[in-house]
Amino acid sequence: MRVITTQVNQTIWDIALQHTGTIDSVFTILEANAFLRPDITLPEGIKILIPDTEINKQIKDYIEKNNIIPASGDMYTQIPLNEEDMIQIKQILNYEFSNGPGPMPAVRLSNLKGDVTIQINYDRVEESNNTIYLEHSIDGLHFVQIPETEIQLQPEENTHIYTLNILTNYLRVMLNNETSQGILKEIIYRV
Repeated sequence: MRVITTQVNQTIWDIALQHTGTIDSVFTILEANAFLRPDITLPEGIKILIPDTEINKQIKDYIEKNNIIPASGDMYTQIPLNEEDMIQIKQILNYEFSNGPGPMPAVRLSNLKGDVTIQINYDRVEESNNTIYLEHSIDGLHFVQIPETEIQLQPEENTHIYTLNILTNYLRVMLNNETSQGILKEIIYRV
């Protein structure tokens, strides 16, 4: 997959034509970028994942060779994405700390300019020697810890929120617990 950046007045239809040579790829692009909608002009500068399939190479090459940037959107009816338009994935885990440390299930996210909020809700933590941190991966197989995301779960709290700017495909929460008291209730991802 490639990452491209939208230009002024582009729609998903323009993106498909410019980067794959046909509008037939619109639904493949929508599938890879769940935050997109086919009925709006996209704001300039959004990062979009483009699958590695060129359906009509001749048209794609013509557009590229002639420096054509399809832009059929209406700059006067641009609809900005707001909180309701954002992807929200909720993992309800109810993971008992007595099950031991380890990774929580990873989620696949297609990022909008890399802005991600992760809310972790937990309960009944009695000691502060339990930590969590975030890992990310491009392929969903090889995960790497995101620097400066390790925190201690505090007994007097029940929520921690991360706000990150990262362009990645997969995220997961790692639990390092030294006690068996506590429940990791849910993780909410907002992109």
